This record gives sequence, C-alpha cells and structure tokens, in this order.
Amino acid sequence: MFRIILLRPILALLTWWAHRQNSHLYDQEHASVYGKKHAPDSLYETMAQKIIYALKRHIALNECIALDAGGGTGSFAERLLEDGARKVCLYDRSTEMLSIATSRLKVFGDRAVTWQANLEDRICLEDSSVNCILCVQVLHYIEDWDFIAAEFFRVLKDGGCVVVVTVHPAADTVFRGIGPYFRPEMRRAFLSSGGKLRPITYWHRPLEAMLAPFLSAGFMVADIEEPHLGAAQSRPWWNVAESLFQYFPPYVIFVFRKL
Repeated sequence: MFRIILLRPILALLTWWAHRQNSHLYDQEHASVYGKKHAPDSLYETMAQKIIYALKRHIALNECIALDAGGGTGSFAERLLEDGARKVCLYDRSTEMLSIATSRLKVFGDRAVTWQANLEDRICLEDSSVNCILCVQVLHYIEDWDFIAAEFFRVLKDGGCVVVVTVHPAADTVFRGIGPYFRPEMRRAFLSSGGKLRPITYWHRPLEAMLAPFLSAGFMVADIEEPHLGAAQSRPWWNVAESLFQYFPPYVIFVFRKL
C-alpha cells in the first residue's frame, strides 16, 4: 500500500501530461486494442471471464436473446453466442469499433445484429424483447444514467437481468488520491494500452449515485462483485495498472434483475 501512496503524485503528473500532449479520440485509439485476441492469462481475459460468470450465475445463456449495449468490438457478444445465446443485438457509437464487431460476428449469421447508436438514444427494440443485457465499461463515460436505466428496464423481459461493469466508485480516492468521494463530477485520467498513453474523461460518482437510477427504474440489486486478483494472478509491482488488482478493484460488477 505504501507503493500506491508514492505513485500518486507520479500518476497525477502523467495524467496531466497525457491530456496536454494527446487529443486522440478514445474510440479511435482503442478499437484496435480491444479488437484483438488476448492471451488466456491476460488481465483483460481474466476480467472478461469474471463478467461472463457473473451473468451465468443469474441466467441461462442457452437460447436467450441478449443485448450488448455499448458493445464495442464485439468480444462479449462473441462469447455469448459461442456459449449458446440464440441471438445477440449489439450497438455502439464508434464507427471503428462497430466495424470490427460486425466483421467478428459475421460467422454467426443472423444470430448477431449490430447497429450504430449512442447509449443515450432510445433503444430500437420492442418492449420486453431481450432476456439479458451487458453494459461493460461504458457508463462511466456518461453523466446521466436515468434514461439508460429506464430503457434497459423497458426492453428487458420479466425475470431478466442487466450486468453493468463500471469504474469502482472508490478508485479515485483509494488509488489516485484525488477528489472527494461523494461529489459526482467529470474527471480526467489516462489508460496505458497498446504501448501508448490514451487520455480519457469520465464521470466519478459514489455508490449510491450508481444504484439510484436502476432502483428508480424498477430493478432490484441481485449481485455486486468487486473483482479480486490474488498476488499469484497479478503482475509484478512495477506493472502498476495490473499489480494493483491485488490491493483494490478498479472496477465493480453490478447485476440488476427485473422481477
């Protein structure tokens, strides 16, 4: 933990530098990174397995119709189809990511449907038309969750569930040591992937502000998981982003159910 405290000013400086030196769009920069296959022991693959397992604990994928909201390059849609989903509908705002997703899912024929849209748009599906929804690492880029939660509730069948993966609400205060926990606000950070620093902006919000939109929409909380990697699974301490998984969870997994 002492190492984390020492790294805070360094990370703050790197964050400022990354935003000053780069003006690349997040979607363009990450399309190729998220579109590639990852090693079985990689952090990305480990997290993906935990997310799919969280979904399978609450719903059988066999013959289900799934919605991948903000599905990016289609890596999760591909997993759902391989695991027996009857159909997966995927939408994303990024032209680059959607192009990769469409190509990746072509092998599944009409079991996979993709279209371009923002999460803030009305979902072009009928009421009560899907069994489950995945929304992975997208919502922290959006300020208002109320409309999104209401749309998820509308298109989801009774008994269905929504799996939301987003930045852990304590990530800033525990890891980076910046900002008050209780104040929702836009913040800046950077991601290191593909050998480059990629600046991002995102919305920090406390736990109650994450839960409130879904509870107001009519969902019940079925599960909350803070993914943990032990020291044996994590990387050497100098690989900062990955080694920190043994100390705290950068992400949180919510499962909401529609009764």
